[in-house]
Order: sequence, then structure tokens, then C-alpha cells
Amino acid sequence: MARDDFAGLQRRLMAVPLFQLVTITNFIQDLFVSTCQQTSTRHIYPFPTVAIDRRNVDRVFDSCKDILQGKALTELMV
Repeated sequence: MARDDFAGLQRRLMAVPLFQLVTITNFIQDLFVSTCQQTSTRHIYPFPTVAIDRRNVDRVFDSCKDILQGKALTELMV
């Protein structure tokens, strides 16, 4: 694909509101993850969420449970 063709495609994609939202969401997520220090003992669970979506709220709580259970098991092993 030629550079001009790619630039035109990118302009058309950026005109689509959903694509803009996904691009912005990915940018914010990448910015967050790049400032965090994920290690083998410290996991990051990045995902976009809104408080009105029940599935996303459940996902947040599932991630919290996973973190807390992992910490509890680690402390028991020590």
C-alpha cells in the first residue's frame, strides 16, 4: 500500500466515531500500562469500562477477586 493510500485510509477511519473512541481508549490504556511496572508478582488488568455496563463492573470485581486470592495464597505460602 502506497503512503498516500495509507494516509487516505487513516483519514477515512478517523472520521468514524467508533474508531476514534477505540484509538483514544487504546492510547490511554497504553499510557497507563507504560507508567506501571508489571512484574511476575504484580499483574495489571487494563480494560476500558463504564459504570453502567454490568458486564464490565463484573469484570472489575473478578479482577479484584483474582488479585486478592493471589495475595492470600502468596501470604499462606510464606
